Amino acid sequence: MIPLLTKREGSEARSGWGWGNTATLEFFNSLFRLVYAGAPAQTWDMPFIDINDYEPIELVPGAKARTPYGENVMLSYLELEEGAVIPFHKHPHEQAGMLLKGNLELTIGDHARLCTPGDMFIIPPNTPHSAKPVDGPATVLDVFSPVREDYAARSKKKDDTE
Repeated sequence: MIPLLTKREGSEARSGWGWGNTATLEFFNSLFRLVYAGAPAQTWDMPFIDINDYEPIELVPGAKARTPYGENVMLSYLELEEGAVIPFHKHPHEQAGMLLKGNLELTIGDHARLCTPGDMFIIPPNTPHSAKPVDGPATVLDVFSPVREDYAARSKKKDDTE
């Protein structure tokens, strides 16, 4: 059974990012469907992640990601310092994400947008894209499918030994 999030009875919808936001619920429910699709139940004995258990990896100066992953999907909790720039790049992975904190100038192909918390995006495979925080730091939750092997090779939990 796929665990889906729902609004609590009697709760009011709120604007912006939060569990009462319908778009937020739809995003995470889509993520659950992707993670659980076709996966044997025993694979998910411990489906909860404490992002602080993961060592950050520096992608570019001022950009650190914590990247837990499963068999078919990778999460990337990306923290961008003010002044950091993720330069134009592309990869064969589909990428979806949501801006959690701050403001972000995101360019996907020929389309640029100033994103605010709660904004979501989907980047098709092999599409050039770039990002930079605006007026301070920003935090983004990215989802990659399939798993980015370059990040997986560097991802580790704090208690892992080499």
